Amino acid sequence: MLNWRTVVGFILLAGGIIGLYTIIGNHLKASPIAAETGCIIWMAAGVFLMIKGMNNNKAA
Repeated sequence: MLNWRTVVGFILLAGGIIGLYTIIGNHLKASPIAAETGCIIWMAAGVFLMIKGMNNNKAA
């Protein structure tokens, strides 16, 4: 059973991955380090929420 943490984590992970591929695909002349860092933070938050959500399901 999926809880809200797992669902929100998956959404954040997918959004971060899409954002990162968009940045890479645009070949910006400026350094997109801040945007890439933001995408990586979104993905990390998504993975964290997914793990917390799965661990809560096992405990219940």
